[in-house]
Amino acid sequence: MYFRDVAGLDELKTFLRRTAQTGEVAHAQLFSGAEGGGAFPLALAYARYLNCQSPSQEDACGRCPSCLKYDALAHPDLFFIFPVVKASASPTPSDDFVGQWREMLAEEPYFVPADWLEYLQAGNSQPVIYTKEADAIEQKLSFRNYEAAYRVVLIWQPELMHESAANKLLKLIEEPPRRTLFFLVSSMPDKVLGTIQSRVQQIRVPPLREAEVAAALSRNGITTDVERIAHLAEGNYRRAVDMCRGEWADREYLVLLGRMMDAILKGDPAVMRPVSDELAQLGRVSQIGFLTYCLRIFRELYISRVGIAELNYLSPEEEGLVRMLGGGITGQNVRPLMEEVELAIRHIRQNGNGRMIFFDLLLRLTAGMAPALRAKGLK
Repeated sequence: MYFRDVAGLDELKTFLRRTAQTGEVAHAQLFSGAEGGGAFPLALAYARYLNCQSPSQEDACGRCPSCLKYDALAHPDLFFIFPVVKASASPTPSDDFVGQWREMLAEEPYFVPADWLEYLQAGNSQPVIYTKEADAIEQKLSFRNYEAAYRVVLIWQPELMHESAANKLLKLIEEPPRRTLFFLVSSMPDKVLGTIQSRVQQIRVPPLREAEVAAALSRNGITTDVERIAHLAEGNYRRAVDMCRGEWADREYLVLLGRMMDAILKGDPAVMRPVSDELAQLGRVSQIGFLTYCLRIFRELYISRVGIAELNYLSPEEEGLVRMLGGGITGQNVRPLMEEVELAIRHIRQNGNGRMIFFDLLLRLTAGMAPALRAKGLK
């Protein structure tokens, strides 16, 4: 990735370039932003720019030996740490999967955790950054820089570090070897170990403006329905790209939500049971993704009552669900309903029983929505 490949974020790019040009580079930085946003591409472009041997005022040159090695994601002074599903006998778990990692980044730099799980063929397994990863990076950093101005350790999803791994890395992050940088990239920075959070410079990567999404799509040769897609993407470039590809990421979630709402409308536990079982069979990442999608749709169902199109981010398919449910989401029940979904997300993250969690959620949502549905004649 080059700065020019990163959609929008011009203010952040200017700030990062200035730190590189003045040499005022924080040794540990946490890039935080939504999954599929620009946090990881921005961190990687910054690492490239810092080590480019002939940078311009705007970007890395793309021709020097450092840039060529960054093109292949194989620079000897660039280390990646990322979660894996099983620690092998190898002392460096990330190195065991670096081939898949490079393949994924080459194919989709705006990747999401589900992409990585697919490359790992993880199934329902929960990826982890294991303790031995910290031991391995400590050993690698005991040697001098091979050739780069800055040695960069890029940690993706530091919130998934085993506690002992995080504690081991804490000392290195606090006092790294000379000309060594730690770039952490997280979509859940509040889940990162507090002592690590206190020792890093926070780089908050905001959602893109609609104009930035539209400009990036146009620059990549997309001209059809760009403004509508940019609006529906809600500042997330990966979501916009998926829509352009016809790979609307939330379509499967919409189908599941439709089944769930049908069970709620019927109010019959015998109908709810197979729906909750189906949801329980999803992988944990997909379960959390589905529930996060429910939160978004509940918000949109409530906002749709206002009747201001600019405030809504519903696809045509989702608008059909809004029409079906009518006034089932109101100002009185929207917050309690969302709290029930948030509680289910917490229970899943704590490895609770999926069948129990989803069945209980369906019962609670049914009770919470019943008065509004009855008032609209839907129950």
